[in-house]
Amino acid sequence: MTDFANVVPIIDTSNSMTINGYVAITKRSSKAFVSYAQPGDGLAVVNYDSTARTTYSAGSSLATVDQNLSQAIAAANAIEALTFTGSATAIGSGLIAAATFLDPATTPKAMILLSDGYQNTGPAPLDNLPSYPVYSCAMGPNADIALMQQIATQTGGVYYNAPYPSTMMFIYCLTSALMAQI
Repeated sequence: MTDFANVVPIIDTSNSMTINGYVAITKRSSKAFVSYAQPGDGLAVVNYDSTARTTYSAGSSLATVDQNLSQAIAAANAIEALTFTGSATAIGSGLIAAATFLDPATTPKAMILLSDGYQNTGPAPLDNLPSYPVYSCAMGPNADIALMQQIATQTGGVYYNAPYPSTMMFIYCLTSALMAQI
């Protein structure tokens, strides 16, 4: 068992997240997930809609969590400040943006992908999969469940169907536990 992990949550901030009522639970669950970070862990947060953006990082690299957990607190604050108003869903762009942080990192490393919709702009997700696990969370019945399953399966991650926002906290807790075992 390793003493640290490198993780990047990738959060869909398209307007459909607002319309479908997933903003509050997504923020709450994502903040809880980053709060699990321990000293020495590498952490960044990416969000995407029509394009991908860095929500939190240490410049162009993962932030290394210190003894005071300052980076986990800063990441949670950045997640809280997200707005969910984007006009499209570029899952592939989110994967590419997260990979810029994780590719140079040592193992274990993983992405946590959240989406309630279909890829409808940007690079194809299946053409941009990393060589490490992506834990994918389909938020609601409108998600492209087949794509989310393929992303998880092809990367050695786990797919979660989260048809109800209340299940997200469980999914984040389980994913955190799986990462701790690597």
